[in-house]
Amino acid sequence: MPSQLDSFDILVINEPWRDDEADAGCKDALTNFASSIGDEGQTGSATAACQLSVWTEKSYRLAVQSIADRERQAITGIVGHSFGALPATAAAKAFPDAFLLLSAPIAPPTVPGSQVVADRRFSVETALDQSYARQCKILGFDCSLTGTQVATSAIARTSPIVVTSRSKPVTNSDVAVATLAALYGIDTNERWLWKTLAQLPDLDPESTAQVGKFADQLLMRHGSGNIAPGLGAFIEGFCTSYTGWSPDTETSKGPSSFLRDLGMQCAQTHVSAGWNLDGVGERTGPTCIYGNEADPVTPNVWAVQWAQLLPKAALVQYRHNGHASLSIATSSVFAGQCPIIGGS
Repeated sequence: MPSQLDSFDILVINEPWRDDEADAGCKDALTNFASSIGDEGQTGSATAACQLSVWTEKSYRLAVQSIADRERQAITGIVGHSFGALPATAAAKAFPDAFLLLSAPIAPPTVPGSQVVADRRFSVETALDQSYARQCKILGFDCSLTGTQVATSAIARTSPIVVTSRSKPVTNSDVAVATLAALYGIDTNERWLWKTLAQLPDLDPESTAQVGKFADQLLMRHGSGNIAPGLGAFIEGFCTSYTGWSPDTETSKGPSSFLRDLGMQCAQTHVSAGWNLDGVGERTGPTCIYGNEADPVTPNVWAVQWAQLLPKAALVQYRHNGHASLSIATSSVFAGQCPIIGGS
C-alpha cells in the first residue's frame, strides 16, 4: 500500500461474489461448463444448477455500514478496483461524504450485458493484435497475421495433450482460456504466449503444464479437474450485475470463447440486476476515475462511461499493457492528479 495510507485503517472486502458450499449437482455443472468452453451446442446452465448467493447492492451496502458501526469508524474513502466498481458505488451512496476512487472499472450497470461481453471481446482481440505486432518481428514470425488469427489457429489445431504434472490432458479449451488469462499480465507474458502458441501442439512438458496452470487459475480449477464454487459465484454475480442479455450464436473456440459462453450462461438464467446508480450522483465527496487505455480486461471505454454518469468526477487516463495497475492509479492520486487524499 502507498505510504500515504499508513495512518489509515484499511477495510478490504471481497469482490461481489462469495464461495458457498456446493452440492454434487452444482459441482458437476461447473466442471462440465469449464470443460466444454467453446463447444458448439453448449446449453447447460451452471448458475441454475448452483444458485450460489452473491452480493447485491443492498446486502453490500448494509454489510459496509454494519462493519463501520461495529468498529465505530468513519468511512472516509472508498476504492473500487476492476469488478469492485459496482460495490464501491453502492458503498458510496451510503457514505456520500467519502471520496470515491474507481480504478479501471467494470462497465456501469447501465450497459446491457451483451454489450459488456462485446466490449471485452473487442479489447481482448485488440490487446492480442497489439501484443503480437510488438513481438512478431523479434521472434521471426509472420507479421502479416494478427494476434487473434494466430491464437485462433493455435487453439483450433490443438488436440488433448497429456502432461504428467496434471490429472487431465490440456485441451484446446484450456489453450483458449490460458490465452485470455495471459492477457492479465501481457507485459510480462507476451513472449512466452506467442512462442507457446506457435509451437502448439508440439510443446515441451513444461510449457504444456504452464498452459494448464494459466487455464486452471482463471477457471478456479483444482485437484482432479474440480472447479471451485467461486467460479459459479462469479458467473452468478456477473449475470446479476447487468440486464439485457442475449445469447451469442458464434461457436468458435477462439481466445474469447470463455466470454461468449459466460454471456450464454447469463442469457439462460438472468432475471434482474442487483446494482444501480440511483442517488450516486448526489454525493458530496470527490470522485476520481482511472482508466487504463490498453486494458484488455476492463476496457477503457467503461471508465469513460462512468465519468459521463458521474459528471463531477475527475477522469485520469494512463497506459499499461495488461490489466489495471492499481499502483499507477494510487501513485497518480498522490502526485496531485486527483483531489482526494494527498491530492491538490
